[in-house]
Amino acid sequence: MQDNKRELGKYYTINSPFELEPFMDWFGLIPDDKKARMLEPFAGACNIPLFFTGYAFDCFDIAPPQDTNGYNVVVRDCIKDYPKGYGVAITNPPYLGKSSAARRHIGYPYPEYTDLYMKCLEVMLGNTDYVAAIIPDSFITSGLFVNRLDTVISLTFSLFCDTDCPVCLALFSPIQTDDFKYYVMDEPCGMFSELKEKETPESKDYKWIFNDPDGDIGVICIDNTQGPSIRFVNGSEIGRDTIKHSSRSITRVGSGVPTESLDEFLALANEELARFRNDTHDIFLTSFKGLRKDGRYRRRITFEQVRNILNFIMGKISGC
Repeated sequence: MQDNKRELGKYYTINSPFELEPFMDWFGLIPDDKKARMLEPFAGACNIPLFFTGYAFDCFDIAPPQDTNGYNVVVRDCIKDYPKGYGVAITNPPYLGKSSAARRHIGYPYPEYTDLYMKCLEVMLGNTDYVAAIIPDSFITSGLFVNRLDTVISLTFSLFCDTDCPVCLALFSPIQTDDFKYYVMDEPCGMFSELKEKETPESKDYKWIFNDPDGDIGVICIDNTQGPSIRFVNGSEIGRDTIKHSSRSITRVGSGVPTESLDEFLALANEELARFRNDTHDIFLTSFKGLRKDGRYRRRITFEQVRNILNFIMGKISGC
């Protein structure tokens, strides 16, 4: 059963994000006639319709479980044969990363996308005016399907019984747009374009050497389970034997920072990192499995983002 769920990319929703204010605002704008009968195209155990008392759903699934909470589920592959005539679809589509499928020797039929849920979004948006989808949090920075994207809500609570994949609720409407609202649960964080402007600005590249076992700048690239612990440290605090060519969770970086200025440089880099994280609500740092004790997702910083901060600080102290 578990192998079948992995192959189909299934994870069943057990908690509801549909009482959050940004979802209610979006749902309230949908005309009543479109909500008269709604679609769950990837229904699984039909947990999502249970959260909508008083609304009728038609449910479909490629391989529904035995217990579907009393709902009649039509057996259908909705990626290949999508139900027509619905104005609203609310769902938790299947997730299956292309690289994950390759590791598990699972067939992956849609190579144009890095994850199966993206193909599901394509099909839903091609046939349905209003779409609400619980999808991986990494969607926020994918750059895909933004022309009708109204709102993204990062969901920082346990949503599934069998995976701790970081997720968001993406809300689409038929109106074309070039921007979208971003929330963490009920907390409004601003428009995506506004947050984008608060990234560390690009600067001259000073040719840093990443994964250098003797690098004088160390970087802890992933939050721990307690709080936002990504940081810059003296390279000597990270054992040279822990640095591999493939290292991504920690690194040492070779630099041209004078030894006598290194402590000041690291302090300024950590100051800029904290500003960047606070001002952008971590939207541009990749979500990592599991919630921290402060209720937010663990995050990972990329080497490109590290490089931007290092370049910015080097330019700042050199007067460029």
